[in-house]
Formats: sequence, C-alpha cells, structure tokens
Amino acid sequence: AGKVDNDAGKIQIMTRGQGYTGKDFEDIIVLRNPDGTRVLVSDVAEVIDGFTEDRFTARVNGKNAILFEVKTNKNPNVVAISEEVTNYVDNVLNPRLPEGVEAVIWLDNSEGFKSRADTLGSNGLSGLALVFIGLMLFLTPRLAAWVVVGIGVSFMGTFMFLPMTGESLNMLAMFAFILILGIVVDDAIIVDNVLNPRLPEGVEAVIWLDNSEGFKSRADTLGSNGLSGLALVFIGLMLFLTPRLAAWVVVGIGVSFMGTFMFLPMTGESLNMLAMFAFILILGIVVDDAIIVGENIHRQNQRGIKGTKASVLGTTKVAKPVIFSALTTMIFFAPLAFVPGETRQFTLIISVVVILTLGFSLIESLLILPAHLRHGGVEKPGFLAHFFTRIGLTRIVNFFRAKADRFLEVSITKYYRPFLDKCLRKKGLTMSIFIAMLVFVIVGIQGGGLVGFAFQPSIPQDFIRAEFTFPSGVPYNTVKRAARELENSAYKVVNELESKYPDTKIFKATMSFASGRGARAFFVLEPGEDRPVSTEDITRMWREATPAFPDAKEVKFDNTFNNNSRGMRIRLSSPNLEAIDDAVADLKAKLRTYNAIYYVTDTAESAQAEAVLSLDPSAENIGLSLRGLGRQVRQAFYGDEVQRIPRGIDDVKVMVRYPEQDRKSFDTLGDMRIYTEGGSAVPFESVADVSYRPANTTIRRTDRARTVTIIASIEEGKDVEIDKIKDDLKENFYKDWQARHPIFIEIFL
Repeated sequence: AGKVDNDAGKIQIMTRGQGYTGKDFEDIIVLRNPDGTRVLVSDVAEVIDGFTEDRFTARVNGKNAILFEVKTNKNPNVVAISEEVTNYVDNVLNPRLPEGVEAVIWLDNSEGFKSRADTLGSNGLSGLALVFIGLMLFLTPRLAAWVVVGIGVSFMGTFMFLPMTGESLNMLAMFAFILILGIVVDDAIIVDNVLNPRLPEGVEAVIWLDNSEGFKSRADTLGSNGLSGLALVFIGLMLFLTPRLAAWVVVGIGVSFMGTFMFLPMTGESLNMLAMFAFILILGIVVDDAIIVGENIHRQNQRGIKGTKASVLGTTKVAKPVIFSALTTMIFFAPLAFVPGETRQFTLIISVVVILTLGFSLIESLLILPAHLRHGGVEKPGFLAHFFTRIGLTRIVNFFRAKADRFLEVSITKYYRPFLDKCLRKKGLTMSIFIAMLVFVIVGIQGGGLVGFAFQPSIPQDFIRAEFTFPSGVPYNTVKRAARELENSAYKVVNELESKYPDTKIFKATMSFASGRGARAFFVLEPGEDRPVSTEDITRMWREATPAFPDAKEVKFDNTFNNNSRGMRIRLSSPNLEAIDDAVADLKAKLRTYNAIYYVTDTAESAQAEAVLSLDPSAENIGLSLRGLGRQVRQAFYGDEVQRIPRGIDDVKVMVRYPEQDRKSFDTLGDMRIYTEGGSAVPFESVADVSYRPANTTIRRTDRARTVTIIASIEEGKDVEIDKIKDDLKENFYKDWQARHPIFIEIFL
C-alpha cells in the first residue's frame, strides 16, 4: 500500500488479508447488506481443508493402510535411523493410535545393509580368531595377540577420523576394511519392539518387505558354495600334489580376490549379484594359473631340483602360457566394458571383476606363489605336521594320496595315453568326429528347439507382484474389487500351503493397491532356501486362484529380480479399423490354444461414453456463447482454481466447485443455473442440450497406420516356449491368416 520514508527510517505499509486455513476462508465476506448484516462463505458453502480427491486404496495384511516414507540425507547412519524409526513406531506412535489402528514398517531398505553388516561382522570375528591361531602356530602366541590388538587399534583410528572426511560407513567402506583384514566388523539387528506396545488394540506395525533379503540369501549361498569349492580344491590338490602346495594355491586365490576388492571401489562399481557371478566365473581360471605354476615347481622338486632354483625354473617354463591365457581372457571380456546403452550397467561389472582378478592372479601366481614354494623340496616338519601325525591325520592323508596317485597313473598310462596316440595317428577321423559333434549340437539341439533361447534369464526372488491394468474410464469400484480379489486369492494360497506344511513358515506379508485404472498386489515370502515350495509354484497357485476379469487389458504375475515379465507381443497395423479388429480377434483365439499362454489381451481401448454439450440458437439472443457455457460447467464439475497458498513445502490449491455428491450425478447438470453476460441466471435446460456418444480415449498409430498390440502372458518356467510358439505361428498359421486379413504384422518380446 506504500511506505513512509522520513528521518526515522522507512516503514512499509501493507494490507494482509490472505487466508491460509479453512477457517480463514469460512470467514470471507461475500455479501454486505444495507442493514449491516453479512453473508460469509461458511453461510453459502462448505469449506474442506483436506486432500485432493485422488482415488487410491492400499491394504497391508488384509487391512486398510496409509503409507509413509522416511528419507535420509546424503550421508546417513542408516542403522541408527532404522532403529530410531522402529523404536518410535513401537513405543510412541502405536500407543497413541485409536483402537483398531496400527502402524507397520512394511519396507526397511536398511535391512540389507544391516544383514550384510551382521554377516560380515560375524565373519570378522571368525577371521580375527583364525588370524590369531595362524600366527600363534607359525610364529609365537605373544606376537599373534599383539597383531590382533593392532588390527583393532587400526580400525578404531579409522572410525575416529572417518566422519572428518565427510564420508559415512557404507558397503564400500566395509569392503575397504575387508581389503585390510579380509573382514569388517560391524553389526546391526532389526529391532521390532518399540512401536507396537504403544498402538491400541487391533493395530500393529509390521515390516512386510525387505528387498535386501533376496540378495543376502543368495550371497550367503554363493559364499558357502565358494568356501566349499575352495575346500574341494584344497583336498584335490593335496591328494594329487602336496598339502603345502595345495594350501598356498588356495591362499593365492584369496589374494587375487582381495586385490580385486581393493580396486573395485575405484572403478565406481559395487559388490552385487553380477559381481559375485563374475567372481564365480573367473574362479576356475584363477585356480588354473596357480595350479599350473605350483604343479610345475612340484615337478622340478621331484626331479631333484630344490629351493629357489626350482621355483625360478618351474615358473619361467610355464610363464608364457599362463600370461597369454590370462591376457586372452581379459581381451575377450574387455569389450563388455564398452557396450552402449543401458546394457552396459549389466556387463561393465563383469568385465571389471574379470580383468582385475586375472591381473592380480598373474601377480600372485608368477611372483608371490613361487616365493612361497621355494622350500617345497625341503622337508621341515613343523608344529602342524607333528600335530597331524600325533592325531593320525597324516597317515590317513598319505593313504588317500597313494590311492589317488595310483588312480591317476593307471588312468593316464592305461586309458588316456593310448587313446591320445590313436587320435594323433588318425587326425582326419578325429577332426571329422568333432565337427560332426559341433553340427549336432548347433543344428540338432539348438536348431531343433531342445535348448531354448531367452535374452534375459528369469531370476526368481522372494517377492511376487500381480497387476491388473484396466482401460481408461473403468469404474473405480471395479479396480477396488480386482485388488480385493487378488488379496483374497493370495490368502487362499496361504491357507492351502500352511495346512500342507504346518511346521514351516512360508509367507511374511501381503499388500494390495487400487489406484487409477490399476490393481496391484504383492506377496512377500520367506527366503527360498527356508521354504519347501518354489517361488514359481506359489506364483502359479496364486494366478490359478485369482478369478478372471474380462475388462482387464493386461494381467501380470512377476516374481523376478529383473522384472522380466514373461510374454510376447504381436503388433498389427492397418489403415482399415474394421479389418484390424477382425484380425486381432482371430489371432487372439489362436494364441489361447497354446498351453504355455495363460492370458491374451490387446491394447485396443473400448469406446468410452462421452457427454457433448450444445447451445440452443435462442441462447445467443441473451448473450450466451458455447465457450461461456463450457467454462461454467467446468467450474461446477472440475472446479475453478481461485488461488494457491504456500503451506510448508507444498502449494495448496483453493478450488471452488460443487460438492462431491453433486458432481457424481448428471442430474446436477439439469438443475444448474447458467449466467448470461448481463448477470441474469437461466436454467441449463432452457439454453443447452446434452447428447451422449462413444468416444475413443486412446488411438495408437505407427507410420500413419492404426496399430493394435496383442499381449500374450507366458506361464512360469516356460519362457523357452516363446520361440516354439513363434515358429508354429509362422509355419502353420500366418499364411492362411494373412490371406484372410491383409495387414502388416510384427512380433517382438
């Protein structure tokens, strides 16, 4: 309104009448009478200070739910935050909620960090114990004890200065600790004992989904299998070579992997399922490098050459094949790091792990391993040798070594050597046999369809998603009913399996959503190794127990990590709409005859009813236009945004429109009063008419031709059937079908 500027300073003159709450808007004056009385907004309208009218329904474990999300800053302490939130939910929030309401933590992304940290922590304690025992046996107990104490002091110093660097304790930090010791010590346990005691009766908090559990269970499986593999490698080498050589080869494998762990964070990659797969993939080559060098040094010892000379001679003789074997493998995997597009995020980690591991394997097998084996020809029984001899283990090992040597000698001299001589004498026959075998594998097995092809493997997880997608304009009650049916069918499966396996816990939780035109439900399962039923079988049971919804445009049941929804898509295009409709119906009927396909739909949207307003000719005489009519109807049913006000981090829209109940009925349209330019009000029916007609909500075109995509969903475990279905359609169906329907067709996954 202005300002006052004088010697005392400047003072701004303001008028503040902005409303910010529902009560403020209720007190707005819309009419002043000559007698001094006033008409407020609250006298003629209802002010609702609430949320938008988005249709969304969520259910957790069969109960209606409201979802909240807790986010953290850049460098969070996820363990502390998780415990604080869990404690608040259990001890503060739940006791304050009304009866029948409970708070449930259904997803905690920190559980993956905590479970892995807990696993690494327990392994760290075991590693410290093994370090102490090993140093005590080979050195002295006092030295071993102080070394272990020194490790703890080093870690404590790192923890003390880590916050000063602006970094937090995360998975990469823990793997950095692994590089120093081979293990990191940390623990974190999910606590669920604080929120629930404070909730009223009938309300509970449940952690129903933890996405990290699938990774953790598979990581534990791969870890245990890796340890078993190392044990088998040690036993095999010990039987056919020497225990000392076997031990150093196994240690060399660990050194190669530790070197990769050390440099992996520098590449920007993390330890994930693909990285672990790459470690398993390269394990055999790493073992081969160490075995080749170790075995050749052992051979020099058997020939009487001892000490450093045996190590140098044995290593140099096989250095070239070992180096070129590793280099050729690196060259083969290097292009995976330069694959363009989104595929690179899957292939880069494999290339990085393979190249780093092979590089450290060369360093270990050609430089470090020979230094350890230079004493291989000198028998110096130590404490362990005397200990094993005392308990009788040496005699048992020597017995099995003798049997293994005899078996190997007989196999080579009696079977392998004669067979090799024959192959070398008849080179043409040998080559012909291998070529015939190659042709048989490629043409007979692969070409014959015995081995299917899929671009991505379907990796099952302990989580099942089901989704019904409906066309535009579907009643929201239909979507809610579909979500409820998905939930009910899930509980049918739960009851069936719990009655069959009463002593085994199979399920954790269920959740369902109904929003817009999609109904979704989720099934959270116990880890696969802890339940007697596979994820694929549970998915199939759930799908079979769910009733069909003819109006659904797409049905999905997915249980894979990579969201690899099983199915095939066939796109048809034609300028003739009627022709394409007939062709779609014909092809869908054929697809339903295949046992591997459980649901067939298409993307063609059915016409939706549309109300069209028209203006009577007499309305123009009173100054009313079609544009003015449409604006007033929109203000009544959609609303008129009169202003926006700030509230916290949000902008709140202030809308003026009819009450919700009136906006749900077309009878309201006939009762409306339409205002002319002169300000007079006339009945809607006196100036306008309403006609109803079908209208398309979505039209899809490709190269100016109308297109429809047919979606066929494939049953679990039958992805390889897609190629067989495509071949059968091309050979036995498409020719006659295209003769009846001359349109363009394209098949894609």
